[in-house]
Amino acid sequence: MGGLVQPSDPAPTTGRSIWMWAGGLVGLVLAVSMFVNNSTSPPPPAVPDIAALLASPGPSSVMLAGTVILGNSASFTRDPDGGCAGTGAHADIVEGALVVVMTDDGRASGILTDPRSPDAGTCRFSFRLAGLPTGQDRYVVTVADHDPREYAEPDLAAALADLRVD
Repeated sequence: MGGLVQPSDPAPTTGRSIWMWAGGLVGLVLAVSMFVNNSTSPPPPAVPDIAALLASPGPSSVMLAGTVILGNSASFTRDPDGGCAGTGAHADIVEGALVVVMTDDGRASGILTDPRSPDAGTCRFSFRLAGLPTGQDRYVVTVADHDPREYAEPDLAAALADLRVD
């Protein structure tokens, strides 16, 4: 048998291509920058300025307490205990009747309570309305099924608003 000649393996090269070194360097820079950017804490969330929120004008509301008055003795009846109730055209003015105040920014409602006739000429009912918006141009008040009446804020701003129905 004769001698077979085996191909020889190419000798390993020790020199690397410049592109391989450049790619490795770019990868290293990207990895370091990602690590640095992710290791810093994010900025804290913005905290609202409480003083500014409290100082800013916003809608406010108040409680309105008052009386509804029937001042014509022909428009109500008295009971022996000093109570009273509307009659005739005012028969809907009774204890438990609805009082509604409407504004451009909302509404408040309550009921007539504690009917009293302190003398033969008047019948008074109390009411309280919570959440009445302030600073309005007009307040439209409806008592029971009577036609609404318009009032200005100073008329309703007294400690007790007296609303005459008849």
